[in-house]
Amino acid sequence: MIRTRTAGILTALMALAGAAPTALAQEALRLPRIDESPTAPRIWMYALFVLLLAVIVFASSLKSKRTHQD
Repeated sequence: MIRTRTAGILTALMALAGAAPTALAQEALRLPRIDESPTAPRIWMYALFVLLLAVIVFASSLKSKRTHQD
């Protein structure tokens, strides 16, 4: 029982020690600038919406190959 608990504690400490350098290397959070324009133009967002809508309509219009058989 003691060995299992010690092994669990050591495993948890090793996981924390492994993640600590990554956490410390992250930059501080900063708020986005308001005057920055969005990265994706609106036309691409609308085009993607229309494309996905067309795929959904096409998929729902396909006939099912299953038939009711008693």
